[in-house]
Amino acid sequence: MSNIYQLKIELAGSEPLIWRRIQVPHFISFKDLHQILQEVMSWFGEHCYKFEIDDWHIHDDGPFQHVDKNPKDRESHAVSVHEFLASENQQLTYIYDFGDHWEHLITVEKIVTPDNSKLYPQVIDGAGACPPEDCGGVFGYSDLLEALNDQEHPDHENALDVLGEEWDASFFNRSLTNYSLMELGEKIRMREGMSELSEYEELKDLRQPEDIYAHEKFRSGLFGSVEERGRKPSEKEAETFERLANEGFTGEKAKELIQQAMAIEIFYLEKHEISICEERYLHNLTQLPQPPEEFPTTQSAVYILEQCEKGIPYQAIEYLQKDRSAEARNAIISNLAYCTKHEYYMLQSDLAPLWFAVAAEGHLCEDLIEPVIGLVTSSFFDWDFLFEQVEWLITALAEKFPDIVVPRVIEVAKDPAVQQSDNTKIIYLYDALAYADTAKYEEQIIEVLKDPNTIARDMWGHQVSYLQLKSALPVLKDIIEQREQEYQQKKHQARRFEFQDLVELEEAREELQTGVIKYPDVMKPAHLSRENWREHYASFEDRFYDLYDDWYDDYPANDELLGQKDSAQDWSPLSHTTPIVKEEKPGRNDPCHCGSGKKYKKCCLRKDEDEERMAKR
Repeated sequence: MSNIYQLKIELAGSEPLIWRRIQVPHFISFKDLHQILQEVMSWFGEHCYKFEIDDWHIHDDGPFQHVDKNPKDRESHAVSVHEFLASENQQLTYIYDFGDHWEHLITVEKIVTPDNSKLYPQVIDGAGACPPEDCGGVFGYSDLLEALNDQEHPDHENALDVLGEEWDASFFNRSLTNYSLMELGEKIRMREGMSELSEYEELKDLRQPEDIYAHEKFRSGLFGSVEERGRKPSEKEAETFERLANEGFTGEKAKELIQQAMAIEIFYLEKHEISICEERYLHNLTQLPQPPEEFPTTQSAVYILEQCEKGIPYQAIEYLQKDRSAEARNAIISNLAYCTKHEYYMLQSDLAPLWFAVAAEGHLCEDLIEPVIGLVTSSFFDWDFLFEQVEWLITALAEKFPDIVVPRVIEVAKDPAVQQSDNTKIIYLYDALAYADTAKYEEQIIEVLKDPNTIARDMWGHQVSYLQLKSALPVLKDIIEQREQEYQQKKHQARRFEFQDLVELEEAREELQTGVIKYPDVMKPAHLSRENWREHYASFEDRFYDLYDDWYDDYPANDELLGQKDSAQDWSPLSHTTPIVKEEKPGRNDPCHCGSGKKYKKCCLRKDEDEERMAKR
């Protein structure tokens, strides 16, 4: 089991004594300890250092530390603290900056078992501000303080330049110091395997700003942030503190109220990596002692979606869905329209298009149609979650505005520029055909099916069979016959999946002939298949943290031919004597074998193709 060392650090020669009490894991290296000491003392790490234990020297592993090396010289990165510190009351010396010679006496006060409710390393007590770097050691610092406190002193102006007018030699704040330790501590814990939780697991219980207070790490961040800002408050913070004091609140109570306003900002910083929303923070300061608001304005919710770098900002999405104002609707539409511009990446987060698309569920209007279509006709996105959300929106819009959406989707499918781009993402628009008035659009739909340049004709064919356009039967038969002939001519040099569309086309023809849709649940319009967006995305929430890159499409087609192994004996796209075994390899429109409930072609198909291709090689 890991032990925790409680160490007292005293800056030798300081008067009054400058000291810290810290707790550190026993397994850290002396280089780790050096970095911890730099943080807790507030040094800048600009100079060399060494530890002295009896006649051993453990030093900086910099370029000049190996001269005249003796057997009792060790490099700090290669030595663990527990190798030299084994018992209570042991002492060692830490010297930082061989010019100013800042000597720290370190005493092992006690060795304890870790408290699982706490994060290590941590500061538990201390006193006195750390002297500035390069001031001449403890004697030079003493001279500076003397000059600072005496306006008649000949070096008073110099002391003001070095220390500043507001220098407080007694200042020490535990919360602020622990706040400064957080990043270093996390790196140490992750490196040593102490941080067993993934980012998602660590953050999943952080659901609302109030939860900040229940977790030591986030609570320390909150308290430290408030303390840090308290040392140099903004004009509004100083004004708020003074106003609350005039209203009868004590200094501590006023600080607690300001912490409540800051808790919202820390929540979004930790949960979604969003920097402080100054507009909201200033609004909440103004409203104190009234409870602070997460979304005092529509713009504050828009800001969250624009800046979100990780996780799912449920509250902001829901707020915008329910906000029926023109401001909310216009913000959603303009952001989605802007998403297709290349410079978008320089200004907003990569997740923003998805979250604005989810928020758009509450604002189904004609002006939304083009931005939604633009998300798949743009060349900048390749995200499955985003495309599935587009599919939800386009089918919902098609149900509401069929005579606008359906002809627009047909127009996109026929667009030569789209066809030449080979942009397979437009298949996510095809489901809108479910709401086509066949009396109006049958001829145009079949015309697209006939066009050999149509992207993913097999998927268009499935929409034709779903609409039961019987007049398309001869067209499907001709297409299948032509593709079979092409396969017979190329089967010995064809890529394995080049003719997979034959299976889908044959399936569409069968559905038209029999009038029976093989997988009605899979073919159901997306917005009818998934009603509760919160539950849907919650089941994938972990993928928007450490592993969210997994939902990018990272299985591009490999142009390398597979050669003679792809023979008719290995695989036949159409075999009337040997049926395809769906359990082994589902058809592209079958429910995916992973259990996601999605069509195989929109889930694991490309991944499986890639794995099979690699296995062949």
